[in-house]
Amino acid sequence: MSDRHVKNILEGVGRYLFLQPENGGNQGMVGIVSSIREQDAPRKGQDARRQRLSARQERLCRSLETNTAIAPFTDRLNHAFGPQPVASRRQNPLIQWLVTLTRQRLAYWLLATVLIGISLRFLRFAMVRPLWCDEAYLATSILSRDFKTLFSPLEYGQIAPSGFLLGTWLNVATWGASEVSLRAPAIIMGVAALAFFPWAIRPLAKREVCWVATVLLAVSIFPVRLASELKPYSIDLCLSVLLLGCAARSLADSSAKRTLIHRQNKGNHAWLWFGLFLLLCVATPWISFPGVFVAGGMIAGRFFWQLSPPLPRLPAGLLLQIPVNDRSTITRILPYQFESRALRLQRALIGGFLVGIPLVLSTLFMWNCFGKSAYEHGNQVMNLKVFWQDAMPRSFSAQEILRWLAEAHTGSMVAYPVGAEHGGSAATTIFLVLGIVLLAFRQRQILLLLVSPFLLTALAAALQKYPYGGSARIAQHLAPMICLLVAWGVIALFPRKTISGRRLCRLLVAVIGLGFVVGQGIYFIQKPAKDPNDTSMRETLASIYMQTPLTQSIRCAADDHHVAYAEHQLCSEQGAKFRANRLLEEAKRRQQLRSVITTSEKVLFFSHQPIHELSPEIQLELAKAFPSTVYSQSRTYPLVHSNRDGRHAGYLFTFERALADPHPPAVDPPLPESHPTSERDSLDFVSNSHFPRLP
Repeated sequence: MSDRHVKNILEGVGRYLFLQPENGGNQGMVGIVSSIREQDAPRKGQDARRQRLSARQERLCRSLETNTAIAPFTDRLNHAFGPQPVASRRQNPLIQWLVTLTRQRLAYWLLATVLIGISLRFLRFAMVRPLWCDEAYLATSILSRDFKTLFSPLEYGQIAPSGFLLGTWLNVATWGASEVSLRAPAIIMGVAALAFFPWAIRPLAKREVCWVATVLLAVSIFPVRLASELKPYSIDLCLSVLLLGCAARSLADSSAKRTLIHRQNKGNHAWLWFGLFLLLCVATPWISFPGVFVAGGMIAGRFFWQLSPPLPRLPAGLLLQIPVNDRSTITRILPYQFESRALRLQRALIGGFLVGIPLVLSTLFMWNCFGKSAYEHGNQVMNLKVFWQDAMPRSFSAQEILRWLAEAHTGSMVAYPVGAEHGGSAATTIFLVLGIVLLAFRQRQILLLLVSPFLLTALAAALQKYPYGGSARIAQHLAPMICLLVAWGVIALFPRKTISGRRLCRLLVAVIGLGFVVGQGIYFIQKPAKDPNDTSMRETLASIYMQTPLTQSIRCAADDHHVAYAEHQLCSEQGAKFRANRLLEEAKRRQQLRSVITTSEKVLFFSHQPIHELSPEIQLELAKAFPSTVYSQSRTYPLVHSNRDGRHAGYLFTFERALADPHPPAVDPPLPESHPTSERDSLDFVSNSHFPRLP
């Protein structure tokens, strides 16, 4: 063995020997690194000590070379640290490339994962899918309202935060009404959530765990799908990531994971992250309703975190010394005492009240201004407790609580990367429980920080205020915590002793993630719409508006003529899609109608049944609204049957009439009962149409 190898080994052993027992007292001492300017010893003393250490190492090297009693030890050192023979056989280029790939830094793997996840989200966004029923419910309110009426109770019993409504409405007002402008805030928030996720969880886990958690969030079905939909769920995810990141980094001073050097250099930014965390907590109720549970959970997690000792405890009687730099081994030893529990409790209470009180006040103010009326209207229209009854406990019996918790934690709420209801996500649940157990034994502070939002959401579900489980879309605020806990469980199965085994496990995780990316990309291309009726509704209305000349105005039987039966038909899923797509086409047509004078009128009418299959009462109502002497039915457009709506069929009818003046006439007043031909005249519409005459 060469002298250089032996000297390197002895230098490492020499640094380890600097852990010396304390001469007296039971109080622990911690060495803190100081700069050379702060050293009290003269420079000559440093040089003398360096020379003595070098001479000592040289004497040890000569003794290793001459002493025959330690020859076996020298042979073992040669075998461990000496140059190894290189295999002469040639490897497969694919295997050699995979080996080279696994040896890359995890930072490159993390960057590639984020870029692939963002590309997958933009692929789905670029498909410009037609609006499906849940998006149509919100699009109808956003497209048909101005700023004054935007925050009143929404159509179809929808509930959305005011910040989401304002951002989407401003985007539509700026860039025009289209599917792209309606979904632009969602894709921005979805991409931001994935981009900031590694930054947010880095203070809580090592880099390997961060990479696995990022893979889960990047390729999971629900975060990818919801990032390109007109719903506030991607905002819930993004706000949860930001709250988690700011809360974790504001605890840098008390993190047991950081070393002494990291604590000294980076701890001074804790107040900056605390201020950002405070601002996010104040804005959370106006941006995301379930984000309140995350903010409250982070406050509770910070409270218990600050109660713990700020630095890792050292064994009693040890004195830790750290060299200033590579050229000098002189250190400055300063005493350090752990803070008392009372002082830590006081600091935790002050930090909790500084954030908790503004969060509570902001939530109450939002509830009185906007949330209460929206919740009452939505509950009146949708009956939310009945709609989400499977995601809330029906009673407080032990059997019912266990059933509810089992359904919630094995259903689609934990579908990362994939899962389903009724135990379809059991595999993810196993890794989730394994990660919780691992953190319970190693880092309980991090576990409390991650589990607190779950506890608050479950408490709200027990009080029948917000569902817990049932669907992953209403639990996107829990997605960062779920991915991180599942990543801890996955890493627990990695081999610890061999580096090659861990690299092989990383490669396996990467291959599985790429499989999900390719599978979702193929699915998005082959099936861009969730329901074939969505595409049929958009294409049919687009063809009607394209074939209609600009001199002919297009109106709706429900919104413009206020026909009761037409308004009732728009209460269904297909009716909502009809209204939303008509408003989009009307906005595009309005840009072309600058100074065009309309000479005729076309009325659009949606129904789940053909007109000749309607009841006589409804046909009489339509005959009065569109008399045959004025209107003529031009065409019937059958739609593709829906696979979601209970009434699968759908039809679009158009009625046309010539305008004597640019304004449409009012509905014909009812004739007196003494009129001899009132009933016969009202049935002229049915007799002159192509449908059979009523008996």
